[in-house]
Amino acid sequence: VEQLHKIFKLCGSPSEEFWRTSKLPHATSFKPQQPYLRRVRETFKDFPPPALALLDHLLSVDPAKRGTATSALESELKKLLSAVKYILNHVIFVSRQRAVAMKGHGVENGNRKETLVPDGNMEPQV
Repeated sequence: VEQLHKIFKLCGSPSEEFWRTSKLPHATSFKPQQPYLRRVRETFKDFPPPALALLDHLLSVDPAKRGTATSALESELKKLLSAVKYILNHVIFVSRQRAVAMKGHGVENGNRKETLVPDGNMEPQV
C-alpha cells in the first residue's frame, strides 16, 4: 500500500471511475483518502521534452493508457525513420536545385565539353 501511494504521489491518483470499475480484488482498500495530482512533469522538468513526454506516457496509472517498452521503441523508430526520410528528401531537393542552376553552364575543354554536376564537392565531372 505504501508503494502504491508513492506511485500515486508522482503519477496522480486513479480516477473515481477507475475505482468503481476496477476488477482488482479489494481495490478500494488501496484508494488514497485524498486524491493526488499528477506531478511527473514537475518532478522531471529538466528532462528534454521528448524524454518527458515518453516518461509521462510510460508512467500512466491507467493500464489502458500506459505505454509499453515495445510501443516506446516503435514510436522512437518511426520518429527516426521520419527524420531520415526528411533529410534524404531535403538532400535530393537541394541536389536537383543545384543541377538545374548548373544546367547549361558547361565548360569547353578542347573538343570535350565538361558539365558541372553537384556531387557534394561541386567538382567538374566528365
